[in-house]
Amino acid sequence: MAVHDAVNLHSVAVAILADVVTQRRTANYAEGAFAAGLFHDLGQLLVALGLPKEYEEIGMLCHEQGKKRSEAETDVLVLLMPACRPTL
Repeated sequence: MAVHDAVNLHSVAVAILADVVTQRRTANYAEGAFAAGLFHDLGQLLVALGLPKEYEEIGMLCHEQGKKRSEAETDVLVLLMPACRPTL
């Protein structure tokens, strides 16, 4: 299964689950729950499609070094964005 297919399937599943939860619980904006579930991993899809080598490196850091995804993303992607680099 291609990365974008897996991300799409996961996002639709999360959106449906969010919709089910809002049907059973009171929510101020139930329609937004579905949209939020659908788009919550949009950044991962964009990285996978636009920066495939970096996406693989992020996955490797998570799998081989046990890093959290957010930490691995910061380690890999901050190097591409000079404005986001910490100043020393």
